[in-house]
Amino acid sequence: GKLKSARGLAAKTDYVYYGHHPHVIQGHETVGGSAIFYSLGNFLFDDVYTQRDHSAPLIRLSEANKTGAIGTVEIRNGSVVSSAVTPIYLHQDRILIGDDVHDFDMAVYNAHLMDALSEPYDHHRASLITDYIASRKRMRNLKWYLRRLNSNSLGIIVKARKNAKLYQSAFASKLDRLKGKT
Repeated sequence: GKLKSARGLAAKTDYVYYGHHPHVIQGHETVGGSAIFYSLGNFLFDDVYTQRDHSAPLIRLSEANKTGAIGTVEIRNGSVVSSAVTPIYLHQDRILIGDDVHDFDMAVYNAHLMDALSEPYDHHRASLITDYIASRKRMRNLKWYLRRLNSNSLGIIVKARKNAKLYQSAFASKLDRLKGKT
């Protein structure tokens, strides 16, 4: 999974890895000369609506995704010397940063990293993802998609697929070069 890939790459070269997308904090560690931020959660997040349908949010803000982190890294001579996270929290009418964020303990998030390397965790996570995707599919019928579809969204989909192919090609090329170093 993500942990093994990030740590494997860190064993071969120094880099900074910023994971994203799950909208929740997923821990941080330094491996060799690399800093790995598995997910920094949300910086700013609110209910997300489409341009065509303001009746119900596409994504709803929840307590779980009000907390995020800002990753900071100090690099010297191409290697990470230090790295840290500063918590942020979206609190009613203001954003709390650093010491103002109460009940934030990065050690709790980092402790989950060790669990994440175990096979039961992988199975549990796969089960959660499968259940989540199934629940999203149940609520998204053809009418739901058609209400949200427009020429702008089609352009975004085409660009995203093109960029994904370019990224995969560049990443594969980089990995091939790294394999040559061993």
